[in-house]
Amino acid sequence: MCRNRNILPIFAKVRPTVNTKKGKEEADTCGCRFLKCAINHHHSRIHRFNSDIIACREFCKTRLHPTDLNALHEKIKSLSKAKTETKRTLLDSKLQRLEDSRPPTPSRWVFNLSDRHLFPEGRQVLSKGLNFNVQAGVNRAEFLAAAELGITLIDGPEDVKQAARTNIVGALSSTHNHQILTTGEKKALEGLRRDHSVAILSSDKGRSTVVMDKAKYDQKALSLLQDSQTYTTILHDPTKKLQMKVERELKELKELKDKRLITEDDWRKMRPGDSIIPKFYGLPKIHKDNIPLRPIVAFRGSPTYNLASNLSKRLRSLVTNSPHMLLNSEDFLNRIKGVKFDQGDVMVSFDV
Repeated sequence: MCRNRNILPIFAKVRPTVNTKKGKEEADTCGCRFLKCAINHHHSRIHRFNSDIIACREFCKTRLHPTDLNALHEKIKSLSKAKTETKRTLLDSKLQRLEDSRPPTPSRWVFNLSDRHLFPEGRQVLSKGLNFNVQAGVNRAEFLAAAELGITLIDGPEDVKQAARTNIVGALSSTHNHQILTTGEKKALEGLRRDHSVAILSSDKGRSTVVMDKAKYDQKALSLLQDSQTYTTILHDPTKKLQMKVERELKELKELKDKRLITEDDWRKMRPGDSIIPKFYGLPKIHKDNIPLRPIVAFRGSPTYNLASNLSKRLRSLVTNSPHMLLNSEDFLNRIKGVKFDQGDVMVSFDV
């Protein structure tokens, strides 16, 4: 029962010599092996006891009258039943204590709104989050390509960029692949990947993982898009046309006579390149009734993304030191320290 429920008894627990995640995993693996040895040992003892019982029964048949033999058999059977019930009660109580002492499954990280049953291994792997790296290592080619793209955007001398490349390559060379997911978690992940009837999403708040039926998700997403006051159906994809317009405007700003409003470097950072159409999706609001979707339009890679990103960096300096802007929740708590509120006061914040 301990093995089937993934519980380690106290005798099988191993204290890790290194207090790291990898050390704890190795200690748990060692404990599971001890548990398997104990199960095999007890099975061999039971087999040996059964052989002894048969030998004793044959010996008693040669020494006792059948009436006395039956009486002895009934007495042993009665004593055995009482001992078994006492031992079973003790073991059930011990098993319950082991289950109670086990850390609870982080259920608040996983919300299953679908008809699919999630086994503990499936919940465990989903609780790691949608950004968790399950590849047991780093894709060096993709990492270097992304790093090179970032290095080209750095404002600085070439020797600084070359030093960054050297450090990145050295760090990648020192990394080693290791097992991240258990065998059960890998099987659960493969099962979720093959199941096209569910949609696995991140929640709107709290960074939880939500599992929804694909049909219900599509229905809620389409109901948002059918709002004619917010969205309009168009007949053609305007992405390429908008890309050409942005490139033309940026080129004019760069080449304007006597007024070079943007530099060559600014133009390179803001030009769209090979653009794609923005993508629409929804994030479940698990803190609200009926779990509505929050509409999101991902503009990364769109014609105006680089332009908006560059303008955001330029405008950020104008509001960073503003007394009317909150940086985060910690900043808010620091500002209201010592503030006294009267009865009837209402706290209001504006999201601009």
